[in-house]
Amino acid sequence: LRDCQRPAFAEVAPYAPPRGGKKIEAHSIRFVEAALRSYGNVDVQTPTLYEDEDKVIVRCSVTDLETNATYATDHTIRKVIERREAKDRDVLGERVNSEGKRIFLVRPTDDELMQKIGSIVSRAIRTNGLRILPGDVVEECKTKIYETLRNRDAKDPDAARKQIADAFAGVGVMPS
Repeated sequence: LRDCQRPAFAEVAPYAPPRGGKKIEAHSIRFVEAALRSYGNVDVQTPTLYEDEDKVIVRCSVTDLETNATYATDHTIRKVIERREAKDRDVLGERVNSEGKRIFLVRPTDDELMQKIGSIVSRAIRTNGLRILPGDVVEECKTKIYETLRNRDAKDPDAARKQIADAFAGVGVMPS
């Protein structure tokens, strides 16, 4: 709850992924990581179970060491990424995306593969971590996060307006 009162944390704590054309309310990976640290006595493990030239299998487990409740998921991660251009890349295939454009399936660099694995593991920690955390505490945190964001905007409306204008400018809509 103390973290939820910090405006910088409150900005990154909510997450609204699109599902079925609508945005749903969720908690970000950063929120769950902070909540698990505060909850304490939680063991998070992400060992690699198997790896070959084409895939990596990673297990993500979150254990509450007080109750021994464990939630674990295994993830098979293909060593393939999508790119619009295939210049100087090992092309494994191609497909047409929803916009009708050709997308190349290429072998990732070590950094790209590490980023892909890290992203999948972080999402698994979020999902399994939320199963460990008490739901009422998570909901109380959500309330405090939105209260913090409302208060921040009320205390400094000019900064809130500037942030909105900057976001619009980022997509080509100027204040005028």
